[in-house]
Amino acid sequence: MNPLKQLVNRLARLCARHPWQVLAVAFVMSLFAAYGAARLPVYTSRQALLPQDTEVARRLNSFLEKFGAASNLVVALEGAPRGDLESFATELATRLGTQPEIAQATERLDPGFFLEHGYLMLPPAPLDGLEHLLEVSASEKPARLESLLRNAGGLLATPPSMAEVDLAQAENGLKAIQAGLDEWWRWLTGEPSPAGLDWTGVLASVGAAELGNGY
Repeated sequence: MNPLKQLVNRLARLCARHPWQVLAVAFVMSLFAAYGAARLPVYTSRQALLPQDTEVARRLNSFLEKFGAASNLVVALEGAPRGDLESFATELATRLGTQPEIAQATERLDPGFFLEHGYLMLPPAPLDGLEHLLEVSASEKPARLESLLRNAGGLLATPPSMAEVDLAQAENGLKAIQAGLDEWWRWLTGEPSPAGLDWTGVLASVGAAELGNGY
């Protein structure tokens, strides 16, 4: 007979001859198992899936610190006047925030976050060109800025033919420039100095003023 089968037969006969002892041993082992299971830590976060001393874990922690957790539930409201939707969203977020299983509930997005990180969606070529332009501008003498301003003044004094200009596009461009100049002036004259960019004028210049409140 196979040695393994012989061992199994012997264990079976032993268990059959001493049933109470087998039950006692099983009971003691069950107690130890229950005690160990009760003290066994259970981790559900993404950080727990990776050793924290690895480069992958450091990149993940940096991502979560900058962009927040990825486990989000977005609720969209529609079919009512905008004012009612905004007030309902605010009340809904307030009530959801009291639930113990919800870490954070907010009724609006932070438009500044998306606007400040919008450059991440640009292809590398325009960013490389902007970097080169800044490097050249920083290395030139102050007279370079004066020359650029004189050239701009000349273009304003002799504008191109109106037949070549799309008035709607030109108007939008002027609004965007005005918004940029207004923000620049706010930083030059603000007391105390502004803590961040004010995107209200920029959004209004592109017809997206309603996005300023984050709803």
